[in-house]
Amino acid sequence: MRKILSMSVISVLILSLLFGIASIALALEYPPCRFHGTVQIDGAAAPDGTLITASIEGKTTTTTTPAAAGPSTYFIELAPPEGTRYATGTEIIFYVGNDPAEQIGSFEEGGMITLNLTFTTTAST
Repeated sequence: MRKILSMSVISVLILSLLFGIASIALALEYPPCRFHGTVQIDGAAAPDGTLITASIEGKTTTTTTPAAAGPSTYFIELAPPEGTRYATGTEIIFYVGNDPAEQIGSFEEGGMITLNLTFTTTAST
């Protein structure tokens, strides 16, 4: 009887441990990738409040200038949605206002990447 009780207690402890480990694994979040840098439009500093958007696998994240680093700068953090992971090197399209920047980024888990963004308008004729 005592042996059966001990086996039952051990079984419950093992199952609790396994469920605990599984719960922790599901709750893991992967580190974001952070981008920062300057923003120029037609070779001049972007005005305060310029919208900066980063798009990766259909998910967009936005910020505005200026960032804490000063005028004409931005800082943006890209984190995968819960339960997903972006592969290293996944392409990130940046927009200055509504227009694509001339630079493209690459996702790097846990990265802190300097990427200076530029956009050149086309002169109307």
